[in-house]
Amino acid sequence: MPLEIKDVEWNETEHVLTLKVPLKGASTKNLDIFSSPNYIKVSVPPYYYEVALFEGIDDENSKAVISNGQVQFHLQKLQPKTWGQLHTNQHKDKAFMKNLREESVTTKQQKEQTKEKERQRTRDQQKKYAVREQMRVDSEEREMREAKKLDEMTEISNEMESWKIKELQQDDDDDDGGENESETRCVVNQTRINQGSKVAENNQKNNNVSRPPKREQDTTNNKLEEQKDKNEVVPAPRQSGNINVEFTPRKLATPARESKLPEEELWLKKVSDMNKMRKVENEDDVVDIEEMNPVWLKDKGNDFFKKGNFVAAINAYTSALMLDSKIPMIYANRAACHLSLKQYNECIQDCSNALELYDPPVSDNAMSRCRAFTRRGTAHFHMQDFVNALRDYETAIKLDPKNQELKTDAFKIRRTLQGGESSD
Repeated sequence: MPLEIKDVEWNETEHVLTLKVPLKGASTKNLDIFSSPNYIKVSVPPYYYEVALFEGIDDENSKAVISNGQVQFHLQKLQPKTWGQLHTNQHKDKAFMKNLREESVTTKQQKEQTKEKERQRTRDQQKKYAVREQMRVDSEEREMREAKKLDEMTEISNEMESWKIKELQQDDDDDDGGENESETRCVVNQTRINQGSKVAENNQKNNNVSRPPKREQDTTNNKLEEQKDKNEVVPAPRQSGNINVEFTPRKLATPARESKLPEEELWLKKVSDMNKMRKVENEDDVVDIEEMNPVWLKDKGNDFFKKGNFVAAINAYTSALMLDSKIPMIYANRAACHLSLKQYNECIQDCSNALELYDPPVSDNAMSRCRAFTRRGTAHFHMQDFVNALRDYETAIKLDPKNQELKTDAFKIRRTLQGGESSD
């Protein structure tokens, strides 16, 4: 259920009304602001705030600024006057607020539709203007090309006329010797043609003589290739050898990880010291076979937890996770130890790791997930992160809806968020 924000601040002049809405540490990623001439709403999970204004405002020229964990509205009044109050007299009437909310949304949608139509009309006009301008530019370019083409054709036509006139004048001057010159040209051309035919015939004969038949040529090429293959020297076989691969000796059965190396070294040192205290005779048998079993280490941690030795329990759970880091119950149990020692950051981290490993979330692990959410929510609460604490407790209640203790704790956290109860 959303929590209503009540501790708002406001002041006014004859023209402007200033309204400050605190966000109480909530994230602004999901912040939603809605405004109309008579209604304003701010929604940021898990909070909300709405107000039915005493008189109308100009929401087009009003603005909202988000800074320093609050939303500050600067509202322009439609009528320059002092209101003396922020809410309308009917702001506690639920039916009135519901109708006002619906009317404001409808009015806002109609206004946005009108604006969108106006923007679309403006875009259409701009497109038409751009098309007309492009057509005008294309027409001017086409006229320029036609004029240039006409000028070029006129120039070529004048050059042809000038050339014809010159040719006619030259024919008139050389009329007497023209026939003899034409005959001479014909004789020269015929001689060149005959010479070219003879050269072509001679080339054809030379090609026929110099080129051997195709079948003989293929046989010769095959013989040359065979001779070439015989002359090639085949290299000797490569010498074989052996490569010795040596692996780094490892005392643990799990794969080596660089990130876990410090924890493994610390654990092995503790095991070694413990074996020295027991006076182990065989120095090679450093690690007990039971201590290599993560389930045995988990049970050992559970025994320490029941006895109230939380530090020893954390060491046992950490050793088990070094051997197998995919058991969610070990993370959840270690989180309980951290919570008892008031190590809240470590508790939150272990609960998150456990919830990631409870995959898929089914009914069989519902209670385990419920406990993880409860412990993480408790750690958030002690770190004054009430929003995340309430979110985790509400998730835990969904998993175990009959648990009255969870509902009571969630109610206390909600009261703390509203400022009605201390967080101690």
